[in-house]
Amino acid sequence: MNLIIIMLLLLCGCGDKKVTYNDLENKNDLVYLKNKPYTGIAYSNESSRNFIEYNNGKLVRMVAYYKNGYRVDSFPGGENKCYKGDIEITMDEYLDAHPHLKRYIYAE
Repeated sequence: MNLIIIMLLLLCGCGDKKVTYNDLENKNDLVYLKNKPYTGIAYSNESSRNFIEYNNGKLVRMVAYYKNGYRVDSFPGGENKCYKGDIEITMDEYLDAHPHLKRYIYAE
């Protein structure tokens, strides 16, 4: 009986803690976790799907999910990829669905 309880505790209570932005430290244009350049994903908070991906402390991409089913992946250098569900769409299609953003993107 004790063995069953121990196994259940191990299975239910030992989930990996998500790394969040607050767990990381920025030094000299690199991101560190526990004094080592971080490789992996850092979430905006424990319950969020939004994340930033790093490789050896350098930004790989930022991913933002929206309630309306859209996702935007942003890459260093300004490249963006937009998705509606799992289907990649153009930035123009994304902005057509979000006309309020056009004034920020195309401001003169």
